[in-house]
Amino acid sequence: MFSKTCADIVQHVKKLLQNSVTMGTSTFLMVGGFSESPMLQDAIKKGFPDKKVVVPPDAGLTVLKEAVIFGHNSKMIVSRIAKYTYGIKCYLPFDPSKHPEQRKFKLDGIYQVRGCFSKLVEVGQSVSPDKPVGTKTYLPHENRSGFTIKLFASPKTDPLFVDEEGSFPIGEVGVDCQDDRGKISSADVSLIFGGTELEVKAVHTKTDRETKAKFDFLG
Repeated sequence: MFSKTCADIVQHVKKLLQNSVTMGTSTFLMVGGFSESPMLQDAIKKGFPDKKVVVPPDAGLTVLKEAVIFGHNSKMIVSRIAKYTYGIKCYLPFDPSKHPEQRKFKLDGIYQVRGCFSKLVEVGQSVSPDKPVGTKTYLPHENRSGFTIKLFASPKTDPLFVDEEGSFPIGEVGVDCQDDRGKISSADVSLIFGGTELEVKAVHTKTDRETKAKFDFLG
């Protein structure tokens, strides 16, 4: 009854091990209720004969116990692996070698492409909690005093557009790029992964003024 499920899990783990971050893993720690199944344990051991498989006592309660510990000390996690590729919706100069004609339009006298995915963090990338990552600099278009950060996520490594299959919006926040004298400057945009939240931060390059927004984050 569970043989197909076990086989699917083995194949999924093999796929995960192809990632450069997990490649070279030598030990598997099996936790969660299904990890107590002798059938699954046997499938994992046979599927990965060169790996050490560890099944702790009360494997079914391990996840719950760790959740309680994390609730008391969220800084126990020193890094996490990004489940998605994260980026910002933006315009980019039109490139006929990779951009379809129907997305082309003229802005400030230059042909641009709308709906592009400007990547900040890549799926599978290791990120440290509460530390800025993926910083990029953005400048408002001519005759505009700021821009809107529209944050998207995608399961793909290098998405070109925010409306590709699997991509979805996370949230947005407006950024004022004027200084005290009304002059327009750029802003450095970065992401910060917290315990259950994803924060986007924009820092005005001339005044160091910060604009922040937090979104619920479970991925």
